[in-house]
Amino acid sequence: MKKISLLFIMMLLCGISVMAQNSVPRPYNPEASDWIDSNPVAWPDGTFSLNSQFEITWGHDIMGNLVADDYPGFEAEVESWETGEPLDYTILDEENFSYSIYTDFDRIYTFTPDKYEEFTEPTTVVPFTLGSTNNGTSHFEYWFVHFEETNKGEDLGIKRFFQWRIGVQTHYTVDGETNSSDIVYLEVFPKPDITGDLDRNGEVDVTDVNIAINIVLNRAEYDMIGDLDENGIIDVSDINAIINIILHKN
Repeated sequence: MKKISLLFIMMLLCGISVMAQNSVPRPYNPEASDWIDSNPVAWPDGTFSLNSQFEITWGHDIMGNLVADDYPGFEAEVESWETGEPLDYTILDEENFSYSIYTDFDRIYTFTPDKYEEFTEPTTVVPFTLGSTNNGTSHFEYWFVHFEETNKGEDLGIKRFFQWRIGVQTHYTVDGETNSSDIVYLEVFPKPDITGDLDRNGEVDVTDVNIAINIVLNRAEYDMIGDLDENGIIDVSDINAIINIILHKN
């Protein structure tokens, strides 16, 4: 009997622990609304000016308040106004709200100080309040994130920002505990065929294996075409998959 009671108490404590982990409100999913990419501007000194914009509609109510995922939607809010029935949902504090940007296969984007003067160190979680129109920021607004990146500069030797899609995930943090929305994507281009043909010569061969090895060794940059397991990194499993393609062809 004592053992059963002890087991019950342990299960209860475990349940309380799980509830505590979910005590922070989960943000209402944002919307990846639009992508605007300007042509690079070339300067006489060989540098370029890049400016692309990602429009994001944050999860908010009609009044513009950030809300948690218990928000029932605009229609329910309008109906509550018409009927006079109160509507109960969670409004989030902007000071605790932040977001991250992702591309292609859930690859988180890092804002670096060399490109973004708003940061003093590499940053993947952006405070929402950085978008205040009163703090003089140039890259971050309430509705747009401006990037020092482009998808239009390959003929100028500028690496593409992403191959397929760009997304956003929002976070809400209270006392060091964070709850996050889904990653919501905007598909800007058709998804490329993930063939392993890293040199894009129309054939998967030993050269592609060598390129993949250099990526693993950080001697070359990630290339989505070689990410055969679509997990956001190129590693030994992708090298093996490319080798298997070659062996199968032979």
